[in-house]
Amino acid sequence: MGITDSGFLRTIHSFTLFFLYLSHEKKTAHFLASLLIVLSGTFLTFSNVTAQCPAPAPNDYPWIPFLSESAVTIETPLGSGCFTTYEWCWRSTPFNGGEVEIYIGKISRSGNCGPYDINDLIRIAARYVIVEAKPWESRDGGAGHTINIKIPPCPAQSRLIYRILHSSCYSIEFFDKNLGRTTRIPCGNGNNGRCEEAWRVCWERMPDGRYHLNETLVEIVNNGATCPAGTFDADEQPVPCLRICN
Repeated sequence: MGITDSGFLRTIHSFTLFFLYLSHEKKTAHFLASLLIVLSGTFLTFSNVTAQCPAPAPNDYPWIPFLSESAVTIETPLGSGCFTTYEWCWRSTPFNGGEVEIYIGKISRSGNCGPYDINDLIRIAARYVIVEAKPWESRDGGAGHTINIKIPPCPAQSRLIYRILHSSCYSIEFFDKNLGRTTRIPCGNGNNGRCEEAWRVCWERMPDGRYHLNETLVEIVNNGATCPAGTFDADEQPVPCLRICN
């Protein structure tokens, strides 16, 4: 299905279900107890900082809010001494029987960090949420039920679609004195200028016997042709914005 058709169907479906309550359905799935999950070699820590979530788009289940979670810090690659902290939100919608949306917000880094592509960092954060956090398995994020669908081994693809969202524009990197880290923040409100990738995923077996989450891109949605000239840092000082959508 094309991008335009999918977006149209999501819009129609969201308004059709505005006054409906879906019955609770819980599915259980188990994976091998010996499974080792690879996240590009990462070390995880957590903080009590929670993300600032965007409002849903007005044509995309606007009554289902994004849910804020604690920021996570990931060392990538393991042993590098480079630590990236992500703020993230999520929700689930009843489209296609249940879809998961993951929003990645502010990104900050500290330690021995080199050059990077911010889109790669966003995908690392999304993989963490899918593999490790997966709050939709125990909580109803708006779909009307929890979502607990097994990720299959490759080459099969997951029935569940994961939508990875972020602002189409981010600030340039600046040093945030309050955090003590270099930081990039979303520009705009997260909807008027949004990038979205829809994934189906599977477990790919690596030569050493471990498993890696492999994603297949099934849809891209980019909106917001231009970036605002800038935004403001924690000290209310202006910083320029750049478009980052691939």
